[in-house]
Amino acid sequence: MAQRSPSQRLTSAVVRVEPTVTDWITAVSTGGALVAAVVAAWIAGVTFRHNRADRLADQAGKFAAWVEWRLPEPGESRIARMMGGYCACVLFNASPLPVYQVLATYELRSPGKDVVAFDETSSIDLVPPGEKTLALPSGLSERWHELGRDVWALRVGITFTDAADRTWTRGTNGVIRASKRR
Repeated sequence: MAQRSPSQRLTSAVVRVEPTVTDWITAVSTGGALVAAVVAAWIAGVTFRHNRADRLADQAGKFAAWVEWRLPEPGESRIARMMGGYCACVLFNASPLPVYQVLATYELRSPGKDVVAFDETSSIDLVPPGEKTLALPSGLSERWHELGRDVWALRVGITFTDAADRTWTRGTNGVIRASKRR
């Protein structure tokens, strides 16, 4: 066998090189970039879910109800004229699409926050864009007038279905949330 020269022996040997400071900085930087990418992906996912939820609630957020005292107009009932007016539930749909299956529930609230539950409801199948008046349950307007409408608050909560067939509830405090099918 022929003998190898020293330069031939070096090329066939494995050379072990110790990591330098630059190598350590590169490794840490790569690991940091990986962690940052994972965190950024997680934040993007959370933001996407929140934006999607906002889009889903868009029509629901444009539908509201309130109770207001209205002065009697010519031809109104004798009771409305005697009481100096009547209360009406106003439904306002600011979206360009109708809402369906609206169920209104009412509560009378005293100044001390004691709730007089009024467990009757009123409903309507369709509310197109714009304002619509919903008839109140029999006796509610008179009861509010007897208790003192300037002191007692009459509030309305609504449950309804949007144009995408999702059901929502807006409580008497005005907060809206998705609800289960009725």
